[in-house]
Amino acid sequence: MVKPYQVLRRLGAALDWRWHYLVEGVTVGWRRFVARIRWRFDSRPGLLTLNGVRLRIGPHLSPYVLYCIRRGEYETREAELVRRLLRPDDRVLELGAGLGFLTSLCALIVGSDRVMAYEANPTLEAHIHETFVLNNVSPALHMVMADTGEGAATLHVTEDFWTASRIPRPSTASRAIAVPTRNVNSDIAVFRPTVLIVDIEGGERDLIPRLRLEGIRALIVEVHQSVIGLDGVEQMRRSLSERGFGLDESLHGVELFRHLE
Repeated sequence: MVKPYQVLRRLGAALDWRWHYLVEGVTVGWRRFVARIRWRFDSRPGLLTLNGVRLRIGPHLSPYVLYCIRRGEYETREAELVRRLLRPDDRVLELGAGLGFLTSLCALIVGSDRVMAYEANPTLEAHIHETFVLNNVSPALHMVMADTGEGAATLHVTEDFWTASRIPRPSTASRAIAVPTRNVNSDIAVFRPTVLIVDIEGGERDLIPRLRLEGIRALIVEVHQSVIGLDGVEQMRRSLSERGFGLDESLHGVELFRHLE
């Protein structure tokens, strides 16, 4: 049975991108309304297994995040690409760990010693470590913002943790906090990842062109056109194309780039 929000999304996809984001905004607004109602009755602490990864759920998650996790919609496209892409000898660097879901999935596939993750939002640290414990993995975790230098930067934290960003959104309530930055290029040189996962809420526009990509065979990037605009997305894609990466697959905003041998 086709659900109403799926009809709206299909309608938006058939129109140009401006109408698409208008329809998407209406769709998300309705889902947030439903989520807040259900959250009052469905926010009890507990465990849930999603794509083979165990997660702790409960009132520490916002209504909309909890709603999406319970529906099995949390990072499902990224998980699908990870399962098809990773090889046992890969080394994975993830920028934007969130709850540690994809980090744990990668560690289960290639081993904890072959996975490293960054997460800028300090409020998520305990939840990430709990996800690691629940899945018996122990990848390297750095609670910092990915950059190409050492220092500090401003992170705009929102109710839904996955929209925290270096780039403020005028339409979204947030609070600004200072977080440390870490030179990701230094870790790339030492850790030597072969796969890079990037989900940094618009930060991909400015960071990816400055990354050292030697030895990386593939990137999974969540593209945030609503934050950086179509020009920002094209800038990021062009930077990858100029360094020998081609767009291999796109799953509703999650794009897989492979190095063209």
